[in-house]
Amino acid sequence: LVADWAAKLAAAHEAADAAAWASSALLREDAAEAKEVLKEAASTAEAEEEAKMEELLASFEGEEPAPEDVKAKGKADLGCATALRLLQVYASTLEQVAADKIPAPAPAVTLFQAALTVAGVEAPSCAALGTGVADWALVSAALGTTLAPALASVDFGAKVVADADGTEALNVDMEALKATLEAYDAAPLEAYYGADLIARLVAWLKTLAALWDIVKAQVQAAADAAAAEAEGA
Repeated sequence: LVADWAAKLAAAHEAADAAAWASSALLREDAAEAKEVLKEAASTAEAEEEAKMEELLASFEGEEPAPEDVKAKGKADLGCATALRLLQVYASTLEQVAADKIPAPAPAVTLFQAALTVAGVEAPSCAALGTGVADWALVSAALGTTLAPALASVDFGAKVVADADGTEALNVDMEALKATLEAYDAAPLEAYYGADLIARLVAWLKTLAALWDIVKAQVQAAADAAAAEAEGA
């Protein structure tokens, strides 16, 4: 009796898994078909953002040009906003990835986890129990319930600035994040339907890291100047 019950339960799980994977296969086909449309939308948004950057740069010049630190911070701020807007073009792809039962390639999972960390989801919370290895079911769920809504509502640029100037910690190891981004290689992901999403995700994370570096350097420069002034007083 127990054996019969176990066999039926296994068959039910197998059927459910097969249905889920079939659904994910169709989802991936839909995502692949939408790829060119999204690329065109991203190209349009990129042109608009380039115009904004040109306008910003022009505003820095004039009778009283802006100080170099103001220029650097302003460009970095706009760079973050631009990268986020281009990433948001792929919101539908992110939704599809989050609903996909077929695990993403390992390099993609690493980058998704990096983004989740910035959104407040620590890697251990998405790991298989007792292994420390990323569990795709947990990662994909976090992408849908945490990262997707955060990208639409959270001012990550402000959070990074607050972390860099010591106002409020973001609880992200920025050096580790930068190392992950530097190791990013697009080639192994070329065949993955989420490749364009990941490219935009990496670009966005890099702008956040660049903004953090700029603010951190400016804070340190201000502290050094204050210390020098105190010594000379």
